[in-house]
Amino acid sequence: MDPVAAQRIVEPSGLRVVTVGRRALFTIAVADYEDTDLGAYQEVGLIFLVTGPRGRGIYVWHLPVNQEFTNAAGREIWGYPKFVTDISVEVRGSAMRTVLADVLELEVKRGLVPTPLPAPPTYTVLDGVSRVTTFRSKGLALARPGGARLTLGTGPISEELGSLGLPRRALASSSIARFRASFGPADALTFPG
Repeated sequence: MDPVAAQRIVEPSGLRVVTVGRRALFTIAVADYEDTDLGAYQEVGLIFLVTGPRGRGIYVWHLPVNQEFTNAAGREIWGYPKFVTDISVEVRGSAMRTVLADVLELEVKRGLVPTPLPAPPTYTVLDGVSRVTTFRSKGLALARPGGARLTLGTGPISEELGSLGLPRRALASSSIARFRASFGPADALTFPG
């Protein structure tokens, strides 16, 4: 992914994108939550790997969900940039297909190799306020090289994704079974002037 274009998106947060070689790292995270404190819902995170005041973490750029309650809770409690839209998640055999409204279609194959399950701090900006949230998680994470196919749709978010150089071949993909997480409070961030 083009690091200059990625940094333009992340810039208002005060964070710096992490690069490997000449590429910024970007993730599309799909969650099909069957049982949570916020009810059952689906979520698609558009996420950059960044460095910030609490160290390396992830910048949650967009976090669409398909239920109003999790939208309200995520925005009010943690400052996540959630919005409600249509999300379809379908599992067939060893692949998961996700359609995010008219924005994108993503097909991901189940991972093959056990891998550590990271829990980096999440950085967000909502209504001009930068925040950081820490969380703990557990589950069975499996990764594989490649393993994903992305097709962009139409509209502003699709255009932004295209400006970053997507779609392109995935570096890696992963799947997590029996995922559990608990989130701490969101802390407002200030950056040296």
